[in-house]
Amino acid sequence: GADDTELVYVEKDRLMKLPGSFRLVRCQQCGLLYLNPRPTSEEMQQYYPEEYMAYSIAPEDEQSWITRLDRSYGDWRRARVVTAASPQGGRLLDVGCATGNFLHMMRRLGPWEVHGLDISPIATAYARERYGLDVVTGELTQAGYPDSHFDVVTMWDVLEHVYDPKGTLIEIHRILNPAGLLLVRVPNICTWDAQLFGPYWVGLDAPRHLFVFSPPTMQSLLQKTGFRVYQMRSLILSY
Repeated sequence: GADDTELVYVEKDRLMKLPGSFRLVRCQQCGLLYLNPRPTSEEMQQYYPEEYMAYSIAPEDEQSWITRLDRSYGDWRRARVVTAASPQGGRLLDVGCATGNFLHMMRRLGPWEVHGLDISPIATAYARERYGLDVVTGELTQAGYPDSHFDVVTMWDVLEHVYDPKGTLIEIHRILNPAGLLLVRVPNICTWDAQLFGPYWVGLDAPRHLFVFSPPTMQSLLQKTGFRVYQMRSLILSY
């Protein structure tokens, strides 16, 4: 809610090599790092071309066996985090499901009713056609899910992309049952690699990452939107 910032970096699109210059500023009140100004949602579409890495094909369709193994292990590892926390299964929503690879893994691992949502019509069409998944194309706040509908909601590398993280989490709180579980993964600006690489750190990913969280800013945001933080940890050796 504050407008008291300092300039931290002037960034380029280092991932997709698209034109533009982007200012990352830090809030002097809470320490949150964010893009200011930022492209409009219409302008942002050009920074998510079809070859964007999140819109990847099914791991088993990769030509390289090493890539197949690596990507399958990544989906299995994420799924194991969920099944370890909620071994009983239930109804799961993956916000930002992309092409549905994680949901496909969850469905293979146990008694899960899986649903997904993503803004990309290309990715959601792939998820439906390749896996037969129930996925919605569009924004979460416009999907109209019922109150207390899901047992688990996951957001893997998504919250940093959305224009209104607070509003998104409020909506998740509404559609999650009171005993439900939310799992959020975001880049962590407090890690050693972020300090080492500075403006070249992969976690900045301007302009797609509108916000770059730290553990304190992430915890504050979750608590303000009605969640109790059960566990927070930092993983390494992964984008």
